[in-house]
Amino acid sequence: MILGITGSSGAGKSTVCEILERKYSSQTINADKIAKQLSKQGTNYLQEIIQNFGDDILLEDGELNRRKLANIIYSNPEKRDELNNITFKYIKNEIKEQIAKSNNNIIAIDAPLLLEANLQEICDKTIAVISEDRNLQIKRIIKRDNIDKERYEVVPIYITKD
Repeated sequence: MILGITGSSGAGKSTVCEILERKYSSQTINADKIAKQLSKQGTNYLQEIIQNFGDDILLEDGELNRRKLANIIYSNPEKRDELNNITFKYIKNEIKEQIAKSNNNIIAIDAPLLLEANLQEICDKTIAVISEDRNLQIKRIIKRDNIDKERYEVVPIYITKD
């Protein structure tokens, strides 16, 4: 069984995946971690990002400057869509490869943009994790990303359209 776990940042997707792992010995595939791995130097994914956004989105050591790229996509919806289109195809392919190699009976795909990436197509069930406590959600993000509250206040949260 393949479960799609989606929800906004800090909602508790990772916690749900941890519970599934403990209780049902499931395997978790994390889309955000895949995106970070795919953006390493020399990957096709990074090369396509450079082709579309220019090599000024790289740090001096050739690694992706995530902060600079984030500033671009949060201020320009067309650029955000462009990046998502690039990212989604690579992530979807990697997730499919990991599923194909897995011997696990239950796989949870932790993906904040599960529906936007059309990953629900490969899922048997989709679970949306929603935090009813916005302050708790903010505390989770601050702890997870090791940022202070002031820094968090200027970081936009990506919320998709219905």
